[in-house]
Amino acid sequence: MTKLEKIKAAADEGVGYGPLDPVTTLLASHNPESMAEALKYHRHPAVMAFVRSFDEHCRQVMSDRLEALERQTGDSVLACVMLSEDAQVVPYLRRELREKLHEGLRQFLPDLKPLGVDHRGTPCYRIEDVARALGASEAALIQQAREAGIDCHAGEPDIQRIQ
Repeated sequence: MTKLEKIKAAADEGVGYGPLDPVTTLLASHNPESMAEALKYHRHPAVMAFVRSFDEHCRQVMSDRLEALERQTGDSVLACVMLSEDAQVVPYLRRELREKLHEGLRQFLPDLKPLGVDHRGTPCYRIEDVARALGASEAALIQQAREAGIDCHAGEPDIQRIQ
């Protein structure tokens, strides 16, 4: 795997590469000519100002998408879940949001345990376990997910079970 391929893979996962933070990694992954410069000057004040500006713009896009999804679903938690997989949001912010969602699950539903993890390491849950933890109907949760365009059973064979 070439260095550019490694940088692109890191950017897709929403993580940094070497000394680069996730934002700079994402920027470097889209412009191979600037990759060497990004690696060399990633802490230069002008580069850092550009990265901050880019990050602020990306966060504003994410905020706007969240508002749109909240209006669409009428549910802020469901909107956050959908946003964590939204291709209009840059990978490093989707990753950050997924981490916050998992942290909230562990804090507010400590007895809810994942069935396994997907190819990215994202915990996966049984819909019946989620319904039980929330004191909700499984059918109601499935219906709400379908209305939001979420397939509760997508990719189930790809789940690596937790022992």
